[in-house]
Amino acid sequence: MVVASVRAALYAALFALASGLALAGQHSLPVEAPTVAVTFPDDWQVVKSNLTIEASSRKEEMYVSYMMVSMEEFGRAMKTWEDWTTRQKIKLHDAGKSVRKFQFEGQDSISHRWLGTDRDGPTVVMRTILKLSEEKLMFVTEWGAEPATQKYASELQAIRRSVTKLN
Repeated sequence: MVVASVRAALYAALFALASGLALAGQHSLPVEAPTVAVTFPDDWQVVKSNLTIEASSRKEEMYVSYMMVSMEEFGRAMKTWEDWTTRQKIKLHDAGKSVRKFQFEGQDSISHRWLGTDRDGPTVVMRTILKLSEEKLMFVTEWGAEPATQKYASELQAIRRSVTKLN
């Protein structure tokens, strides 16, 4: 189930990245020299490291992550993302894929949304790449069963709209 996968991902991030469990609310990345802020609902669980924020909904039905990536690291980030989908047993179906190009704070950005399956059945995965500058990107992932994406649609939209460049 997504719950177990999300919990495993959060705990792995907690220990492997030496990150700390944080209260929901506004969080900035990177921690040492913030350039972007994201706000999560108060009842979401948040795990944060210097360059990554991972959060899950109150019943752990939705998982989201925000990761700062330099342009130089983009290829490696894509490979890491593909490896993550494999570990989570996510199969993305190109027939159910949609692509949306948009502007984020004056920069070209793109979002890919797939209908797919995971170990629990039908799932929705969204990968968004926000261009912050010529050197930095924000790599965003959203994952949950289709009913969960509908249930948390307003919260997910609020999280997306909260993303703000700080400088």
